[in-house]
Amino acid sequence: MNFPPYATVSIYEVDFKSEKIKGDMDAREFELLFVEHRRALERFVRWRISSRTDADDVLQDALLSAWSHRNSLRSMDAFKPWLLQIARNICNDYYRKRGRRDEIPLDGCEASLFAQSHERGLFVSDTLERMQSNSAEILRLAYFDALTQSETARLLGIPQGTVKSRQHNAKRQFCKEYEEEY
Repeated sequence: MNFPPYATVSIYEVDFKSEKIKGDMDAREFELLFVEHRRALERFVRWRISSRTDADDVLQDALLSAWSHRNSLRSMDAFKPWLLQIARNICNDYYRKRGRRDEIPLDGCEASLFAQSHERGLFVSDTLERMQSNSAEILRLAYFDALTQSETARLLGIPQGTVKSRQHNAKRQFCKEYEEEY
């Protein structure tokens, strides 16, 4: 079996143990199922992550995570959706981590960029002032204070589902008012 060069670790280099799990799946059975669904996994990850290097990392993490959590597989027939769900979670983690570390470098920025950014910030502030106070507050907590929905719920003393719906409605209201004015 030849595996594509997408991962720095092939399935043969992973320390698969021949221990049995539910349904008597051993390393060989896991490998056969993985090989059967490998192309679907690759397509799924590459569709979600454009950087080939990052996609390769996610594919590798998905394989390792699937192996280490193989005892959570309830049925061999559900291997493909189970594997894709693992990959989906790792893709989501990738974007969550990437969002935290993506920053705009300040070296070499032109003054016009700062002026545009400042002007845009004024537009955002004006738009928030025109919104209803509870909608503006929920957006400020999410985007300026960087609170999670659960933290916002605790702070405001409301259910997390209410925070989600208020954020959704507030975003729609903000976009509508921002587009109308600017």
